[in-house]
Amino acid sequence: MEFDEFVMANLPSLTKLAGVLTGDEQAAHDLLVDLLVKLASKWGPVRAARDPLAYVRKSLVRQYLDDRRRGNSARRRDQTLSRMPLHHTSDPVRQIDDRDMLNRALASLTPQQRGALVLRHYLDLPDQQVAELLNCSISTVRTHLSLGAARLRRNESLLSGKDHS
Repeated sequence: MEFDEFVMANLPSLTKLAGVLTGDEQAAHDLLVDLLVKLASKWGPVRAARDPLAYVRKSLVRQYLDDRRRGNSARRRDQTLSRMPLHHTSDPVRQIDDRDMLNRALASLTPQQRGALVLRHYLDLPDQQVAELLNCSISTVRTHLSLGAARLRRNESLLSGKDHS
């Protein structure tokens, strides 16, 4: 498959992944464009990979984590989740409430916790694949998942939309 065919076939899912990781539509766009520019020049080895989509997903997650580690201010915007419906519903207000609630909850996590939770629960990847994408051990993935879930439970008021202050 040629690069442009791959991009056209996978752009929607890669855009959603970038959006959930960054929590910002523009940051997601920037992250994905930067990555695709890099990959276009070395498409041969990517295309030859056993699973090119997994390769690109892994590259996207690593690029996101590297940007966060470097404190790339261009990637740090107001934490507003891109305009992606989380589930199918005919109630647009519910979609906005759900996005806002998810956005606030994910914004409370570290980049590694956010990455682990998104990969595990949004993409439904097994721990082994999450570990490969995050370049860490399975036990570290499980730690990120556990700590992230614990933080979300502590911030339950964010998830429920109730302000207890």
